Amino acid sequence: MRFASLGSGSRGNGSIVASQTTAVLVDCGFSYKEALTRLRRLGLDPGELDGILVTHEHSDHVSGVEALSAKHGIPVYASRGTWIEVGVDKFEKPIYINDLFSIGDIDIRPITVPHDAREPLQFVFSCRGVRLGILSDLGSISQRVVEGYRDLDAISVEFNHDGIFENACRWRFWAFE
Repeated sequence: MRFASLGSGSRGNGSIVASQTTAVLVDCGFSYKEALTRLRRLGLDPGELDGILVTHEHSDHVSGVEALSAKHGIPVYASRGTWIEVGVDKFEKPIYINDLFSIGDIDIRPITVPHDAREPLQFVFSCRGVRLGILSDLGSISQRVVEGYRDLDAISVEFNHDGIFENACRWRFWAFE
């Protein structure tokens, strides 16, 4: 499994989780043009994306999702609450998530987290026995978060309000086994 941050901060958030055969984008808080630029820096074409996961409805997480999905036929996954806030009618085939599901060979467990949004989720990814957690925009640490993020091989934690980390990790894939 591989992971890369496309960017993190109030000007946009996005991360890629990929296996040998599957690529998933978590959030797209960039303009369509900026998302393309950031994906191409990783050597990815948007047509290679198998899905877009939306953590919550804030613009720094969703502003580019609609255009990217529509122009490249990429399915979008979000909680019911997020769909209500984003406007489910903007999307051709919205997919509601609230329990373990798979995209390609990557298993994805949504984790409900405390945050100032309608029904925010974060995610733990599993592929071939390797587990990666992505945790961003966390209001506080709940028991559900503690339980959901145990026994990981790697974790990405967003420090959105700490400028030191905001752009420190862009444009590179991290691979782990």
